[in-house]
Amino acid sequence: QKRWDNLQDLSNEWLDMVLKNYQDVTVEAYLNDESIEIERIKDTKNDKLVQIKLVFTMSAFTKCFRPVSSYPSDFADLAVWLRADSGVTFDIPTKRVSDWSDSSGTNNNMAQATKANQPLREGYGGQNDKAYFSFNGTTDYLVSDNNCPITGNDFSIFYVGRVSALTTGIQRAIGYRDFVGGGSDRLNFGIDPTGRLYFKAKDDSGVNAQLLGHHLDLGTESHIGYAAIKDTDFYLQYNDRNASTINVPLYSNTDGFNLAPFRVGFIEAGVVGDYWNGDIQEVIVYNRALSESEIADVRGYLNLKYKIY
Repeated sequence: QKRWDNLQDLSNEWLDMVLKNYQDVTVEAYLNDESIEIERIKDTKNDKLVQIKLVFTMSAFTKCFRPVSSYPSDFADLAVWLRADSGVTFDIPTKRVSDWSDSSGTNNNMAQATKANQPLREGYGGQNDKAYFSFNGTTDYLVSDNNCPITGNDFSIFYVGRVSALTTGIQRAIGYRDFVGGGSDRLNFGIDPTGRLYFKAKDDSGVNAQLLGHHLDLGTESHIGYAAIKDTDFYLQYNDRNASTINVPLYSNTDGFNLAPFRVGFIEAGVVGDYWNGDIQEVIVYNRALSESEIADVRGYLNLKYKIY
């Protein structure tokens, strides 16, 4: 009897927890004819009381009550978090995107006022059938409302995308061109003509480094791109494959990349550059170099969502 009482107590505690989690939300329940039974009808003065019996089964898993993975907002110094399935303003008939709201809390939103340069927003059909932006490879790009959110030397960038076809130039998933600093190509992250992940960064004095990824992407694969700088070390990684690294002892960019807006899908209209020809589903930027465990967690969040590898 004591064991039975303990089991009942545990069941009641579990049920209280379930009900508490749903006390402020609407829950749909489906009943069939056999689920409802009138137990008793009683006339009381001018009222009629009806006692109704409902029979139903509720199933639940404990995983429902804890997060299944880490999210980008779980880590400090999140500067940009752009998702194709959230915070998008677009024209429904044409699918053209005019605004892309930043979910990081820092208001580093993206926009494109010129209709001819607006990418298309597709609600499904991307990797893992998720929403995505389609860039045409000739005119489409988005530009930040504020200046580049990378304000110091160190940073981490992730994106999820796919190029439809390789081109003769570097397709910029994310780019930054500093006109005040001499009009130089300061930050370039995307796919090069051979189909490899490409990353370049230049400091205020012109010291720069370029990295190519190990994996050859022929233009048909959705992938997670990761690039970072920590002090004088550069990192580049395609999905969960081995990272490409290089050390540039003289590199120093304490002022960051904050003299001009940054862009998704291109660097700057009116100058030499190459547009992204394909899809982009998510962009995440941190204002510091993440630890190895944090990188794995953010990449794990993206892979769980999009089923990349």
